Parts: sequence; structure tokens; C-alpha cells
Amino acid sequence: MLIPATAAIDFVALSVIFVFATLFGFASHAPGSLGVFDAAMLVGLGQFNREELVAGLLLFRLLYFVLPFALALTTLGLRELWLMTGGVPAGCETRPSTLPSVAVEPSAHTES
Repeated sequence: MLIPATAAIDFVALSVIFVFATLFGFASHAPGSLGVFDAAMLVGLGQFNREELVAGLLLFRLLYFVLPFALALTTLGLRELWLMTGGVPAGCETRPSTLPSVAVEPSAHTES
């Protein structure tokens, strides 16, 4: 199927390459470690076909960055539409406070 019966690389080696690529990306201060993480993965996994590796990295970027952003944007947009159409839950309407207001007068401070 999608996963081969035997792995082409040891899990520990892949984990070390992934962690170092992530640390290089973090140290570069590039937004989303864009380019630095990808280059480090390409160098660290040099024994694999470049085209397949780039396709895997693009899929990683899509699943790790783009998909959560699109989901959050859709959720926020639906919430805003719901609030604009008057979908405020009962008990959450804004109304004047029922607490009594307390006037604070300056105290006459006398020194002894």
C-alpha cells in the first residue's frame, strides 16, 4: 500500500535528521523556518530521490501549516457570520450592570 514493508531509513536516524533540521530552522529566525528546514532535510536525506523528497516536504508543509490555518480561518469566519446574524446565546447579551454603583469621595486626611 502506501507504506513499504521495510523502511529505507532507520527511525532513529530520521528522527535525528528531523530534529536537527527543526533546530536549524529555529536558529535561522526565518518565518516557519521556510527554506532552512527544507534544505536541511534535503541534505540530511541525500540518499533519497530529490523529487520524491521535495514532494514529501511540500505535503508536510501543507498538512502542518496550510491545513490548520485554513481550518482556523473557516472557523473564525463562521463564528463571525453567526455573531453578525444575531446568534448570541441566551444570557450573554450585554445589559447594564445590576451592581450598585459606589461613589468614592476623597477622604479628609488630617495629619496629627
